[in-house]
Amino acid sequence: LSREEARRQLQSAYPEIGLPESAPLLMMFGYIARYKGILATVELFRQLEGRGCLLIAGPVKWGNTEYGAALRQSATEDPRIVLIDRYIPENQVPLFLNSADYLVFNYEDILNSGGVVLAQSYRKPVIVPDMGCLQELSGEDVHKFSDQAGLRRILQGLLSPA
Repeated sequence: LSREEARRQLQSAYPEIGLPESAPLLMMFGYIARYKGILATVELFRQLEGRGCLLIAGPVKWGNTEYGAALRQSATEDPRIVLIDRYIPENQVPLFLNSADYLVFNYEDILNSGGVVLAQSYRKPVIVPDMGCLQELSGEDVHKFSDQAGLRRILQGLLSPA
C-alpha cells in the first residue's frame, strides 16, 4: 500500500482528520499512557514552526483518564495536531502506518517496545529516546535523542518550511 493510497483511504475512513497532502506526517501510535510522553511531545510540537502534522492514534489506556483529557485539551490548540483517541481496528493499522513519514516515541522509561517493532516492520523511520532496549537500534532510519531539546531539534528538522 503506497503512502498516497494509504492517506487517501485513511482520510476516507476518518474524514475529520484533514491530513496534509505534501507536508510530513509524524505519528504516535498505540495506547495513550503517561509513560509514553505523548503530552510532552504535543506541547513541544506546538512550539515548532513549519508545515507538518502530528497524528496521535490509539485508545487512552486504563488509569490514564486525566492524562487523556489533558492531551485532548492541548491537541485542540494546534490545527496541525490530530488526535484519534479510540481503538484502531486491526484492519486499519496498515492505513495508519503506511500513511506516516516517521513514528515518534518519547518514552519516559522503557523496557521494550512493540510499537517500535511494528513501525520497523512497515519500514518506517523511528524517532526514539536513547535508553533501554532502544539503545541497540541503529541505521539511517533510527533517529535518537537523549533529552527533550534533542527531540525538538529532530522534529523541527523534519517539518517543512511554512
